[in-house]
Amino acid sequence: MTNAFSHFPEPSTQNIPVLVIVPLLLVILLIIGLVTVIWFWKFRGKRPIAKHVEKIRKIPENKCAEAVPEDTAHLYEETQLNENESIYVNMASTSFKLNLQKYVSEKKQEVEPFNDEFLRLPKTLPLPYTEATKPENAKKNRYKTILPYDHSRVRLQPDEISSSDYINANFISNQRYIACQGPTQNTVKDFWRMVWQLKCNTIVMLTDIMENGKIKCVQYWPDEEHTELFGSIEVTHSNTSYHSTHIHRTFIISKTGVHQNERWTIDHFYFNKWPDHGIPRHTEYILEFRNILRFREATTSSLVVHCSAGVGRTGTYICIDILLNEMLTGESVDVLACVTKLREERMHMVQKRIQLEFIYDVLVENILTGDYDIDVNNIPKEFSRIT
Repeated sequence: MTNAFSHFPEPSTQNIPVLVIVPLLLVILLIIGLVTVIWFWKFRGKRPIAKHVEKIRKIPENKCAEAVPEDTAHLYEETQLNENESIYVNMASTSFKLNLQKYVSEKKQEVEPFNDEFLRLPKTLPLPYTEATKPENAKKNRYKTILPYDHSRVRLQPDEISSSDYINANFISNQRYIACQGPTQNTVKDFWRMVWQLKCNTIVMLTDIMENGKIKCVQYWPDEEHTELFGSIEVTHSNTSYHSTHIHRTFIISKTGVHQNERWTIDHFYFNKWPDHGIPRHTEYILEFRNILRFREATTSSLVVHCSAGVGRTGTYICIDILLNEMLTGESVDVLACVTKLREERMHMVQKRIQLEFIYDVLVENILTGDYDIDVNNIPKEFSRIT
């Protein structure tokens, strides 16, 4: 009897290898592709960081020519530079941020980090300071070797109290800042005359009144809830608040006589974490302090900054503030060129090697922790600023 299913052909064994081999080949090709991608990614990651720099441009040779050390050239591969040329790099570039961290890390291995760079900075420049050396002004200088250049010095307007226009202070960075010495008994009235005439509303104090047994700055403000007259300027100390890194005092100033109806508030910030000729113990202290100042009311007046001489701590803080602003806006950043420019406006700015090192440390800290922290109370203001 014939089987009813005997006419159906049995499956061919010749098709089985094809069904197995094709998927196997696809799996092998996929594995090879993944290995290639991973290898290529790792290979690219091991290339010198400097090849990723997005933008490099040069300053003219006659501007801050001494500002860049020769031993930074290896960080900018495939860029031909004259040893007298400076480098500006786009701070928005992630690769530059990595470069900066690498550069600072390497310099930290030296016995005196950044000493070569510091020695290359220009010292006292051949700029006149004749007003500061006049006999009638000599007693107004706290230190004989720290004098304001004529071209950038703050000139006071004569008033009913004094006809002198001299104060040991310089405008910095197109009058964004005033760098000045800490007031002495002879200059307190001039200091408040300057604040009044230039309508300043923020003062940054980076020195204590007494340090290491020496007077560094007189108390140029009245005690809390008291009013004192300095020349024709009346100062009322309305409030004091204490914080981890600083003391915030609020003053109300007015002028006697014809301007007695005019008055405004002064915010006085004393940063208490900065020893003389030294640096703060932690970089986050200065970043926290600066962020508080950043959220003060917008103003077009100059920010008054002083320590004792008005060059070391003062120059370091102003340099940090300028560079962090440039980082935030994506502008080009050059630490040594910035210090050089400051020294063109006031002698001896950034006075010590460790202060230059501290500037680099703060920039790296800012990169690692983000541009800034926002106080909860300042979120609406910051949101409106960036939108």
